[in-house]
Amino acid sequence: MIDQAFYSILSNTTAITDIVGSEIYPQFNPQPTGIYLVYQGIDYRRPANIDNGPSQRMARYQIDSYGTNPVTVESLNEAVITALNYQSNTAYGHSIQLMRVDSERSDYEPDTGYYSRTIDVSVFFD
Repeated sequence: MIDQAFYSILSNTTAITDIVGSEIYPQFNPQPTGIYLVYQGIDYRRPANIDNGPSQRMARYQIDSYGTNPVTVESLNEAVITALNYQSNTAYGHSIQLMRVDSERSDYEPDTGYYSRTIDVSVFFD
C-alpha cells in the first residue's frame, strides 16, 4: 500500500533518522517527547483517463515535525523536504513517479512548548 511505501521512505532516509531516530508516527504520537515526526494521508485519488481507463493515482500527505528547539525542528523539516520534493522512488513496492511539496507552514503550541513545521506533499504513483 502507498502508506507503507511512504513510511518506508521516511524511515529509511538517514538525514531524517539522524534527527528523530525511530520517532516517526502515523496519525499522532501517543507519548510525545523530544523531537518527532508525524505523517498522515489526507487525500487519495484514483482518476480515470479520457477513455475511462485507470490513470496515475495521487495521494496527499501531511507531515508534521515537532520539537522544543525551533532550529532542530527546522533542520528536520528541511531533511524531509530534501528527501521528498521532486523525487521518485520504486524501492518500496510502488512505482512513485513524483513527490512534490505543495505547502509549508509553522506553528508554536504554548501549552506544550512544542514548535512545529508542517508540509503537504503530493505523491503520484501507479
